[in-house]
Amino acid sequence: MKQSRLTLLALAMAATSVLSSAPVAAEDGYISDDVYVYLQAGPSNQYRILGTVETGMQITLLGETQNDYTKVRDHKGREGWIPSEFVTTNPSFRARVEAAVAAQDSAQASSEAAQQQQQTLSTELAAVKRNLGGELESTQNELAKTKRALASALQAQQKAETELSEVRKDEQFAMWREGAGIVTGGILLGLLISRLPKPKRRGGGDRWM
Repeated sequence: MKQSRLTLLALAMAATSVLSSAPVAAEDGYISDDVYVYLQAGPSNQYRILGTVETGMQITLLGETQNDYTKVRDHKGREGWIPSEFVTTNPSFRARVEAAVAAQDSAQASSEAAQQQQQTLSTELAAVKRNLGGELESTQNELAKTKRALASALQAQQKAETELSEVRKDEQFAMWREGAGIVTGGILLGLLISRLPKPKRRGGGDRWM
């Protein structure tokens, strides 16, 4: 009876191990900010180091975890294992800044294209007014449409610039908070040292207690 229970327990533990390490669909992840992670060949620090992954870089989670390590694929296409504590599915500051900059660049490009098209249509409208009165209404409608597109592009550009500014403010606040923590810790340590009891001399001699 005891042997049967041990056998069932061993089978249950083996099944749990297989389920925990079974691969699932890959998803995007990120390396936590302010860390420098080694990419290992296996799920522990005893395996060969394949390289390093920079802080804030986007990675692909391959759906396997063992011994508090997660299997990933980095931006160079290398597959390996890193400590699970350094993996997050939330975009890092670096990724958010890059996304905000890309959105701003895209909005600016759209704005410039709309401005160029508006200028071209304005020139064409002037020519139509001089030569072809019949096409005036169509060109005016096209110009109005382009103006609306320009207004939308300018609004998107302003939104992207605002988001980029907020992301940068968040990063600056995080750095300030870290510095303030260090200063506060130093002050508390100084106060603690100043309140420690001083050694007393023993009576009738130069010895200290």
